Amino acid sequence: MDFHSLPCYQYTLMDGGSQFTKCAHAQLSQEEQRTKLWLKKGSAAHEALTKVVLNKRLVKDVGKLNRFCHTGGLEVYHSSLTKYCPKRLHFPYKGMLARTQLAALEHNMNTNRKQDTTTEGEKRYRLEHRKAKKDWIVRRVYEKKDSSYVMDIVSDVLEKRSSEIRPLRTVRALDAPDNIAANIAQAEKAIKQDAIQHFKSRMQLFSDNP
Repeated sequence: MDFHSLPCYQYTLMDGGSQFTKCAHAQLSQEEQRTKLWLKKGSAAHEALTKVVLNKRLVKDVGKLNRFCHTGGLEVYHSSLTKYCPKRLHFPYKGMLARTQLAALEHNMNTNRKQDTTTEGEKRYRLEHRKAKKDWIVRRVYEKKDSSYVMDIVSDVLEKRSSEIRPLRTVRALDAPDNIAANIAQAEKAIKQDAIQHFKSRMQLFSDNP
């Protein structure tokens, strides 16, 4: 990046430790080199850029991003998950497990949706307003989700039920693991009367000192 901002296609580092000795792009023409807004080596702008790109902490972090991948797919799954498991509602273990499995099935069946097209064969887009930046951005419009797998599941269940010798009601339900805590609290539950007394004393303190 340091040399990429200067009008030099090939370069040599003083320590000789770099694997790169030239820019990855093709050689620029004389016209392209003439019209590029290059930085001047040693200028304030170039020194500021060098200070940023050669920062030891940044260079160390970049080395950990060589297998970086976007989290868009994960965010789509979480969006689907909230449809089956709304955060404002409480579900028991079995219900949460079943709802999570349904969300995973829907997500896996629709991960490779292609961009939708018009009747003329042109790719579809839509405008979306961003509240944070108060601007408009373009989003791709994808094909509708495929829910045909639901009928496949229903069909498999009915087929299994009709061919099963053992009555379905005798199949043992999935029990919750024994090590699941009643809640996520790390501290021991307080005695209710003591907590109420402490709460009242605090409120009394605030009322006495407006």
